[in-house]
Amino acid sequence: SIIVIPYLVFTGLLKREIDQKIKKYDWKERSIEVCSYLGPHPVLLELFLERISETIVNKNGAFNFDRGIKL
Repeated sequence: SIIVIPYLVFTGLLKREIDQKIKKYDWKERSIEVCSYLGPHPVLLELFLERISETIVNKNGAFNFDRGIKL
């Protein structure tokens, strides 16, 4: 079986395009499932804000990978 995980924060044109492309092919030999998009999550918002701050501080674009995320 094939599982598609859209790495999207919201639905929209890209999600519809993914769904259309999957429906376009004949999947008789395999099952295919499309997961829901990520959606709003407090940790995801925290990470976005952290990356924005790092970009402002680090003009060369280097990110801080020292911090682990606990879900």
